[in-house]
Amino acid sequence: KIMQPGEYPYAEIGWSGNLQLFQPCFSMGYPQNMKQSGHALVRFGYITESNVNEGFLCNTALMEPGDSGGPLFDLNGKVIGIHSRIFQSLDANYEVPMDTFRQYWDRLLKPQTYIVPDSGDAKKLEAMPPNSSKPIPALENIHENFPVVFSKIAPSSFNIASRMKDGESTALGALIILPNAGPSNKSYIISKSSIVGNDSIFVSLKEESFPAAAIARDSLKDLVLLEVAAKLKNGIDILSGSYSNEMYKDAGTFLLSPGANYGSHRVSVLSSPTVDFIPSGWKSYLGVSAIEKENALLINSIDPYGPAASAKLKAGDRIESIDGVKVTTCTDLEWQVSTIRPSTTIRLKGKRKWFGYTKKITLKQKEFSQPLAQHMAEQFEGGKSVRKDGFKKVFIHDARLYPSECGGPVFDGEGNFMGINIARVSRVSAIAIPAEEVKVFLKEALKL
Repeated sequence: KIMQPGEYPYAEIGWSGNLQLFQPCFSMGYPQNMKQSGHALVRFGYITESNVNEGFLCNTALMEPGDSGGPLFDLNGKVIGIHSRIFQSLDANYEVPMDTFRQYWDRLLKPQTYIVPDSGDAKKLEAMPPNSSKPIPALENIHENFPVVFSKIAPSSFNIASRMKDGESTALGALIILPNAGPSNKSYIISKSSIVGNDSIFVSLKEESFPAAAIARDSLKDLVLLEVAAKLKNGIDILSGSYSNEMYKDAGTFLLSPGANYGSHRVSVLSSPTVDFIPSGWKSYLGVSAIEKENALLINSIDPYGPAASAKLKAGDRIESIDGVKVTTCTDLEWQVSTIRPSTTIRLKGKRKWFGYTKKITLKQKEFSQPLAQHMAEQFEGGKSVRKDGFKKVFIHDARLYPSECGGPVFDGEGNFMGINIARVSRVSAIAIPAEEVKVFLKEALKL
């Protein structure tokens, strides 16, 4: 119960008793494994059957700890279930059906704890309205619904095999073309740097295989550029494209990630309407919250138990730089702190009214509840990427990528290039480097 009176946005309660197998649905929530950007992450799925968890609603919209209590919607935007639990299979996502809430609504309004509800507590439901949504059995193999687009974009996705110190590593890569390059016997492929070694690199598509060499790497973006001594066709013209963050504003948009083989194509939806950063796993903590006001970054509050408390900072002070790096936005501040290890002493340059100052502050490690390694959310098929954080700009989607499928391209439903898949972060999320950041990497790598 919300205790403060006010005008609040709300979602309409739907019905769960008339849902059909393969009926589309979408999930929203705040999964524990993802940095919270202020937006609930969207995931897409469909209603399934299950012979376990009797009384629960099973669906394929991905869920993990942190999502519990969040809503499952039908395509009309009505709540049909409340997130409850998962099993190890990615298709085993269970909701408390909305009709259960309807049955016990009167009892739930009373301040009482129930161990086992009495069947007599359930009220008889009113007549259920007809279900206007139609089942779509084709969702079971959703990539088959985009044959024209996949036939167009699939030739740009290559398998990559290379030798690393721990043995052979595999990845996907995106073939690119250079506008106005003229006749050339060279081709270029972008991939995920941390899973592509320097030795014995081969790229392949279908039956053809070609040796390649790594000519440029970006450790921050985790991108690598490979040069192939062959003229390959059907690449992506990234350098001629015009990109902006507006491309990622519509959460729920279908995205396509072609594999190098037909059965490995992935279809997902854009989870968040933002391009944001994924901090390093160090969880460095300064203990200062800030606001942006009149082109300045001002301290809003200071954690009295945080590392900045002893530095005699004050609310309203202007933050100018961290270790000589200028910070002008809240994102700049968060990112810069996240790149520095805990127990490191930083130099914060600020200003109070007309007087400047420099403070030395030793960062701490902020404690967060971590998912247990034995939890089913941490044991999903394929697992997480080894390098999955420390990215300054990424977008999030719900592709069920294997870590070895990172490095390949991502397109929208019309075949427009959106970015490069860079990591499987968790059970529910994959992340990709946006197209503009890939373009910047290419220009720097090729010295254009």
